[in-house]
Amino acid sequence: MINYKELVILNFDGDGLGINASEARAGLGYDVRVRLDGQEYDAKLGKHCLWVPGIESKFVISLNGRPESVAWARGRNKEMIDSYKFISKNKKEIMSTLVTEYTLFTLLSEKKMSPCPGEQIKVKTFISSIFYPDYLDAKGIYGFIFPDANKLPAGKWNFDKFKQLFIDTGKIEASPGALGDLNKEGNVVNNYLIDVRRSIFDMMRVIV
Repeated sequence: MINYKELVILNFDGDGLGINASEARAGLGYDVRVRLDGQEYDAKLGKHCLWVPGIESKFVISLNGRPESVAWARGRNKEMIDSYKFISKNKKEIMSTLVTEYTLFTLLSEKKMSPCPGEQIKVKTFISSIFYPDYLDAKGIYGFIFPDANKLPAGKWNFDKFKQLFIDTGKIEASPGALGDLNKEGNVVNNYLIDVRRSIFDMMRVIV
């Protein structure tokens, strides 16, 4: 586990509005500047994650230890967030979704369909204005090393082959909506699948 003390998103003001889902898919999100333990980097803020290419790291967006979309103001948890009740009592919730995503990418990387994830990352405090103005989240944020697909040899992502190898065999379970989103613009880069989250509540999962 790689440990950092503080991650700050410097120039994104959510203003309680969230981000339009169609604008915030992986690769099509907002260009932001972040500071990680005193070092600044360019980053991309998508619907569900923060991608920092300079250190090839992907962080799952969360609030008080619970995963949540940057477009939260249009989601089912809006009332809880507005009333400051969106809080996790333990690390199981965020770690569960992180492990699911990590396992999916690891499995797909064996067929060169996704970059192979590296070490997991924990940041002690996360400061941003995604949910509240300049909010310091003492439960932090989690992620993992994720190689830049553009710097790798061309991948071998193929939807039909993926379905044949993983869906039809029961190794991966996915809703029709999650499957339909896989080939959307920004989800596949250099023939690698780089985003497996359709929503906080609807993402693929490994069965075997």
